[in-house]
Amino acid sequence: MPDGHFYAIRAVEVLDLEKIGGVTRMGVVAYNTKEEIERTIEVLKSL
Repeated sequence: MPDGHFYAIRAVEVLDLEKIGGVTRMGVVAYNTKEEIERTIEVLKSL
């Protein structure tokens, strides 16, 4: 899985996330369905 700092180097440093691999980025694009987006939002809320 791609992870790292995604050019938010200072934020990753301040939050001390380097030791766990940084952060993971997710994006929404034109071919994502409304249901996929809604499901993703629900999963993120549960975290």
